[in-house]
Amino acid sequence: MRNRVRRRLREIYRLNCGKLDARWDVIILARQGASTAQFAKMERKFLNLCLKLGVLKETQEQNPQKNVQV
Repeated sequence: MRNRVRRRLREIYRLNCGKLDARWDVIILARQGASTAQFAKMERKFLNLCLKLGVLKETQEQNPQKNVQV
């Protein structure tokens, strides 16, 4: 089961690494319940945590006020 969780987490990272800011190192720890969680739910939680931590690359769509010139 552990290897299955590891493969799924690696795939989630691989699919979304382009969305992450390269200045950060990411360490992913599987928690209880990861072995039974659906892939889409794991991916959604990963992206939500990255957003919450500020690890995602910023785009105009995500934060339009940052690129406004006064």
